[in-house]
Amino acid sequence: MAKPNAALLKAVMAQCQKRGLIILACGMYGNVIRFVPALTLSDEEMDEGIGVFGEAFEAAVASS
Repeated sequence: MAKPNAALLKAVMAQCQKRGLIILACGMYGNVIRFVPALTLSDEEMDEGIGVFGEAFEAAVASS
């Protein structure tokens, strides 16, 4: 089982923030990502947000 990696989550959050995407950290070890989309979110906006998250995640992993 993998160990919780709160430092990586902080890096992902910072990269998301740079790109204008807000995500929430939660969980007992601060290593869980919570997405809370608006109920009026369109499919296009969801696709855009997931794309931004992917870029942010890749950037965070590359810098760690």
